Amino acid sequence: QPSGPWVMAGLSFGGDVAFGAASKLGGHGREIVFLGILDTDLDRLRVQSAAFDNGKPTRDQRELLHELREAGFSMGFGIALAKCARDLIGLDRVLRYMRVWRPILFGRSAFAFHRRMRTVTRLQAQWRGHQSARPDAVGAPAVLFRSWAHDDDTPPDLHWLERCPNLSVVRVSGNHRTMLDPPHRRGLCAAFIGAREAEPAAGG
Repeated sequence: QPSGPWVMAGLSFGGDVAFGAASKLGGHGREIVFLGILDTDLDRLRVQSAAFDNGKPTRDQRELLHELREAGFSMGFGIALAKCARDLIGLDRVLRYMRVWRPILFGRSAFAFHRRMRTVTRLQAQWRGHQSARPDAVGAPAVLFRSWAHDDDTPPDLHWLERCPNLSVVRVSGNHRTMLDPPHRRGLCAAFIGAREAEPAAGG
């Protein structure tokens, strides 16, 4: 959109991306009229980013045990293969030849393998982003759509108020993974549209 106001939104890690994009666009004089943050816990993103390293096996072990317990051998095999490939071949080479891996893996193992590769890539990008200069605050109207499934000691704003001074919080049903699925989707969509329509029009 080469001109005019921007409406931006992101879910989970995408909320951090949407905020970063809004901050950069605002710094270039673009008008941000609405920023939607869907269940992004800013402090959790910081912790995940700061804790990331490419050689420590603890995160892989935890995810492997979870997949074996919840989804069975095929998902666990995909996670284990992803770690072995990353450690032995290197992440860059694995990503470069991803199209070669899919045909030789079966069903849910292929899904788990690709998901793990995407997760590691995302964490690397997130780590670089948080190492760089901190984005400026976004003064545009921002709405946090917060699911009910958070720890009791987590603040209502999920640590966003320091970056979004014009923030309001809307609680929606479901948890972080299910809020976009039926039956919670209808309520989330209604809340999102209502929050968007409640904001003043650009230039108004």
